[in-house]
Amino acid sequence: SHWDVPVVFPDGTEIRVWASHPTPPVFDGPEDLNGKRSNDEVRFWAEYLSGAPWIYDDEGQYGGANVSGAALSDTKALIMGDLNNDPVQGDSHLDPIGHWLFNHPLLQAYTPKSKTSGECSPRAEVTHPGGCMRLDYMLPT
Repeated sequence: SHWDVPVVFPDGTEIRVWASHPTPPVFDGPEDLNGKRSNDEVRFWAEYLSGAPWIYDDEGQYGGANVSGAALSDTKALIMGDLNNDPVQGDSHLDPIGHWLFNHPLLQAYTPKSKTSGECSPRAEVTHPGGCMRLDYMLPT
């Protein structure tokens, strides 16, 4: 699923929340259909931000994120969600995060930092041997 949710604050400021939860790129066979589907679901955001004419909303308006006519460069927005793709390790197909989102001119490739950001939970080490994977993102415009 992909959502474009306008959040309007009491002062009238609007932030667009672009949220999604793509298919994990695992749990399939050698044909890698989940990996390819996951790549395309992340790629959707790059297409959406570029105003791809094939994208339409629930009201039938075509053009991706620019259907309102506002300049996207002036839009305050945030892509967020469990995007199920680590840009460095894991089973991602063709690094969709790095290729489609980290290099998009409207997005900031933001990597959160914290005192414990380099630590893995014991469960993460079991499920992802060799280190924790970054699967959740908040990428502001």
